[in-house]
Amino acid sequence: MSFLSVPGVEQEKKKSRSILRQLSQLSRRSIDSLSSTLSSPRTPSPRATFSDYPNP
Repeated sequence: MSFLSVPGVEQEKKKSRSILRQLSQLSRRSIDSLSSTLSSPRTPSPRATFSDYPNP
């Protein structure tokens, strides 16, 4: 009996594959934003820094 034919295992494999794809997309996006921020330091980044928030 091969475990590969079990539907649950196939679903898990698909899930992990999609998670990996999402992770690679996320890392690529963050690298893009990082490089763009580094190449243009004078333009303020859309992301708020800690100094933007008042201290509690």
